[in-house]
Amino acid sequence: MMDVIALLEKLGSDCTSLQAEHLQTLLEESNLNEDVKKLIQQQDLKGLANKLAINESIICCAQVAPDEDEPDEDKQPKDDEAINR
Repeated sequence: MMDVIALLEKLGSDCTSLQAEHLQTLLEESNLNEDVKKLIQQQDLKGLANKLAINESIICCAQVAPDEDEPDEDKQPKDDEAINR
């Protein structure tokens, strides 16, 4: 049995899953209700989002981590400390 998220993940990761015969088999093996199956077959993304009460807004936040190859400024000696000791 497959839930809707697992099915959508499979469809997104395996292009052969989008072939009509393969998609039909996946839908038959799933435990999804008939309305959701029909929306997936019709590729009705808005209808599927409404049926599943999904917020379609995508919020992305990325934080750039320092490159490990670059020396950390805090750990480098300052110019006046770099004088030969």
